[in-house]
Amino acid sequence: MNNSTQVLAADVFDAMNAGRLEKIRDLATDDFVDHGSPVPLPPGPEGYIAILTFVTTVLQVRYEVHDVVAAGDMVAIRATAHGVKAVVPQGMSRPIGHMQ
Repeated sequence: MNNSTQVLAADVFDAMNAGRLEKIRDLATDDFVDHGSPVPLPPGPEGYIAILTFVTTVLQVRYEVHDVVAAGDMVAIRATAHGVKAVVPQGMSRPIGHMQ
């Protein structure tokens, strides 16, 4: 990776995979918003750390990054997420059998 935006994005995934979420404070700006969060969060590193704590501890999600592509300040990451099904979303019945 040669682009600083690519490195920054990769550092976020590395922090999540290593369980070092405190590093997010150095990587996310005060106005950062996780638009993919299923719950409303305050902007900035603390809000992002809150949802990532759930994702990495409860769901035990770890990412296998395959590609990181950047153009200017935009980054696209192709990754496989691995985790466990620890919760059932509201309104859904618990499935029968093993899920991957």
